[in-house]
Amino acid sequence: MSCGRKIGFDLLVGKVRSGVVPPVCDSCGGILRPDAVLFGDELPECFIEATAEVEGCDLLLVIGSSLEVTPVNSLPAMAKRYVIINRGRTYYDRRAYTTWNEEASSALEAIYKEIKRRVERSS
Repeated sequence: MSCGRKIGFDLLVGKVRSGVVPPVCDSCGGILRPDAVLFGDELPECFIEATAEVEGCDLLLVIGSSLEVTPVNSLPAMAKRYVIINRGRTYYDRRAYTTWNEEASSALEAIYKEIKRRVERSS
């Protein structure tokens, strides 16, 4: 699609259900597609930059992700160490430095309190 127009998911589904396949933009006639990387698409530059950052980090925090979607699920393996904070278990838990299987907000609050306690103790 050349115009960059965004439409709601319900409108997109409506077009497909009414037989407009592939769904096209009413403004420019271009094919509508989701705002996601599809199979065969080139990865966005921000993902390439993210891989460089992860490879150089000492500890990667993976927060609120099931790590089931490729290629993002390849990032933890690039880090020296990673911690997973997620409500449910993931395939990558067994390789993680540690895991917190709970809400991100409560896990991060506990981590913050522990860091604060250690800093105060060392001062």
